[in-house]
Amino acid sequence: MVFRLVNTSARTAGPKESPMVTLRRFLPILVLALLLVASCDSTPKQPEPTRGGGAREPAEVKTVTVPTQCVEQIAAFFNRSQLVLADYVTIDASADPFHGAATTSMDEKVVEKIEAVDTDKRMTIVRYRNRSGQPHVESVLPKVRFGDGFLVVATREITVRYHKKVRPARPIFFDLAASGEVVYSDTHSSEKLKGPRLGMRVEVKEADGGYMFSSRVK
Repeated sequence: MVFRLVNTSARTAGPKESPMVTLRRFLPILVLALLLVASCDSTPKQPEPTRGGGAREPAEVKTVTVPTQCVEQIAAFFNRSQLVLADYVTIDASADPFHGAATTSMDEKVVEKIEAVDTDKRMTIVRYRNRSGQPHVESVLPKVRFGDGFLVVATREITVRYHKKVRPARPIFFDLAASGEVVYSDTHSSEKLKGPRLGMRVEVKEADGGYMFSSRVK
């Protein structure tokens, strides 16, 4: 699954509504494209009373358009063959485009899926737990794939928090923390990273008056 933009215009001042990040997410070949609009804060702004009894006008907000180049770089990163294998994996990601890009492949009889919505923080939390007690049997492990190539596998548990509330300064983000016995492999490198912990940050963020794609593993 890849992600692209409908519009590549620069940032403009929008109407008096929440900041928006406009993305276009394309499904694989022969599947019609689905346009997604992800709000940075879609809660309607109510006028606030002032000390004098009047109403305070809601602050003017702006519309943010992520450049096509950044979206293509995000797509290329997650369509590249990569593997994160660990005991525990926690991911914090912007709901758009990652919630729609996530697919699972696991035995539902031994992998417990728990999904909850935190309305205050405006996020969906999904947990996948290995209930088999067999951390070394590949067929019973929780697995979540993002895009066409980025695969996350845990011997114990994967927790993904999809954030609907994002900031215009960082409209797309994917923060991963893995712990336990961790192995990371990437087709761009012949070496595997191994250790007790792994951190990864993939994002589109403001830079030099525009937006840039950034990724790092530590």
